[in-house]
Amino acid sequence: MNTLPLSWSICDTENLTSTSIRNWKVDWLAIQNVSSPFIAKQLIKNDNGKETLIRGCNNVLKNELEHIGYSSLLVGYEAILDLRKNPLKRRSLKELVKRGKRFGKVIKVPYTPINSQKLRELQKDSSHSREPQLKNLFQMEFKSNNFLYVFIDNYNNWLGAIMLSKNSNLKLHTELLLRRHNAPNGIMEALVEKVSSDARNNNYSYLSLGEVPFIRSVYENGNLYSKVLYVIGKSLSFAYNYDGLYNFKNKFKPIWVKVYICSSHKVGFRHLFFIFIHSNFHKLAAYKLLYGLKNKLSVFFCKKKKKITSHNLTLIRPSCNFYPIK
Repeated sequence: MNTLPLSWSICDTENLTSTSIRNWKVDWLAIQNVSSPFIAKQLIKNDNGKETLIRGCNNVLKNELEHIGYSSLLVGYEAILDLRKNPLKRRSLKELVKRGKRFGKVIKVPYTPINSQKLRELQKDSSHSREPQLKNLFQMEFKSNNFLYVFIDNYNNWLGAIMLSKNSNLKLHTELLLRRHNAPNGIMEALVEKVSSDARNNNYSYLSLGEVPFIRSVYENGNLYSKVLYVIGKSLSFAYNYDGLYNFKNKFKPIWVKVYICSSHKVGFRHLFFIFIHSNFHKLAAYKLLYGLKNKLSVFFCKKKKKITSHNLTLIRPSCNFYPIK
């Protein structure tokens, strides 16, 4: 499947914006909007004296890059739905879609500044909105080159959304999957159903639900660096719910495609650390670590307080049936 790196997209020449992070003699081409795959190849071959770093490469792109001197590292798998088949034909999925549609409907909304603001408001009301947000890994701002589908209730409230980009002439890529924190079950499945149907009707063959890093297959199929990375990634599962993300995407029975990080020099842990820092993952991990510690301390002191209270009650009224809490 010949596509661009994940979160690179094909769009008209008026929207050729890009996000590149240049530091530590590394040039990370994070998010790029290009007018054609040919322009993308020219961008990759550009020699500016720095190490070029690209994430989200599939096997085809990885092999092409290795022919011009790049090295690669397996870091995850991408979930791709084959729209030439019916990705939601399973009975359990149909039931979830049906359940979700009881609460509203899915609509495609055009780009406007107002709709872009509504999406930001939905992000603020999602389940993980208070946490530091990852960045430079996917497109987050709704722009004119994106497609946006929204689940609205009977009062036109936005309960969930899927934002997409055009990853190739045959493939759409999911950039954002958002669900309001108190939204009912089934709305995300209803969104995927609608997006799949529209994409198929517009002659797209594939719909990517995005990447899941650090899953077991990385350990089984990667080299030594990939195996070590898998172990490190699993140790950070407290900060990012890889398993939950995998389980949601895997229910659609996608094709799981290898995803690599590629570098114009020998790719190593220095490059991984570069992405770790510049994707904001370090702040997310620190927040989750402190949040977890705070919760454990709260539970500890709460139990301590209950023991003291229970013991005092026993001393005051020894004839009553009060016993210290063990």
